[in-house]
Amino acid sequence: MTPDLALEALSHLFDRDPALQSRRETGGFLIRPTALPRGFRGFIAEQTFRPAADRLKASGLRVTRRVSGRHATGVVLATQHKEETLANIARAWGHLEPGGLLVFAGENGMGGKSLGKQVAVALNGALNGALNGARRESLRKSTVLLAAKSGEAPPAFEAWLEQDQLAVRIEHRFATRPGMFSWKAADKGSVLLRRHLPDRFSGRIADLGAGWGYLAVHLADRAEPGTCVDLYEAELRALQAARLNLADAGPEIACRYRWVDVTRRALPRRAYDLVVTNPPFHEGQSADPGIGREFLTRAAEMLKPGGTLLAVANRHLPYEATLDRAFRRWETIADEGGFKVFSAMR
Repeated sequence: MTPDLALEALSHLFDRDPALQSRRETGGFLIRPTALPRGFRGFIAEQTFRPAADRLKASGLRVTRRVSGRHATGVVLATQHKEETLANIARAWGHLEPGGLLVFAGENGMGGKSLGKQVAVALNGALNGALNGARRESLRKSTVLLAAKSGEAPPAFEAWLEQDQLAVRIEHRFATRPGMFSWKAADKGSVLLRRHLPDRFSGRIADLGAGWGYLAVHLADRAEPGTCVDLYEAELRALQAARLNLADAGPEIACRYRWVDVTRRALPRRAYDLVVTNPPFHEGQSADPGIGREFLTRAAEMLKPGGTLLAVANRHLPYEATLDRAFRRWETIADEGGFKVFSAMR
C-alpha cells in the first residue's frame, strides 16, 4: 500500500503538541482510518471496508462497524467521496462530549484542503485561530482541522447527514449512498455483463464483489424458484444497500450476504453452479490488477465441476493468463465500450 499522508500528518501534529498528546492519551474514536496512526492505539476505529478493518484489528486496534456513545476526541479521515466524508464529520460531532475535540485529516490530493475549509466555514471558526475555534494545519501534503465542540451543531451538518442516507437513485429501483463504488449510476462493465447473463437458471450462484446488488438483483429476476444467490462484498455499507435492493426478490429465492475480503478469506470450494463477478482492481487510489486475478482464481475454486464463470473487466487488464491457469476452457464473449466479458468453465 502507498503511505497514507493524512495519517502521517495527523500523527506528526499530535506528536509535537503537548495538549494534543494529552487528548490522544485520553482516547476517542477514529472514523475510516486505513491503518493505525502513531500513538492512537487506545482509540476505537470505525471501519466498514473489510480489508482495512482486518488490518486494523491485526495492528491491535479495537474495530467497530459503527461508533456509539460520547467521546473526548473524534478523528475523521477523508475518503474518496466528499459526501461521505462530510456526513462522517457531522456524525462525529454528535458523538463528542461537550468540549470534545473534532479532528479532520485528509490528503490535499483527495480534496482535504477544500474539505477542511468547508468544515471550518460551517463551524464559523477562525481559520487559523486558537484551539477553541476552528484551526487548520497544512503538513505532509495534507490538511488537518481541529475544533472544540461547543453549543449546537452547525446547520450545515444536518444537510450533510441527510445526503448520506440510503435512497433510490438508479433506474428507479436501486438504493445507494455516497461512498460506494458507482453509487450514482450502474457501472458500465456490470451493465454489459448483465446483458450476457442466462435468461433462466437454477442452482447455487455467487456474486463476488457484489457491491450494492446490481447484478444480484438481475440474477434474482431470472432465477428459478429454489435458487440461492450468495453475495460476497468487502464494503459493509454496500452490502446493506444490496440487502435492501433484494428485499423484493421473493421468498422462493434465497439470498445470503457475506461481508468478506474475497482475496484473503476461506470461501466454499466446489459449491456453486454459477459465479459472476466484476472484480475490483483498486484499493483506495492505488491500482492493483492482482486483486482481480485473485477474484478469478477464487471463482474457479468455488465452482462445481462443470460450473460456469461470467466475468467482466476493463479491456486493458491482463487476466487471460489467470484464466488459462484456473479454467479448463474459456472465451471472450463480448468486447465493447472498453470492457470484455469472459465465460469460463471449470
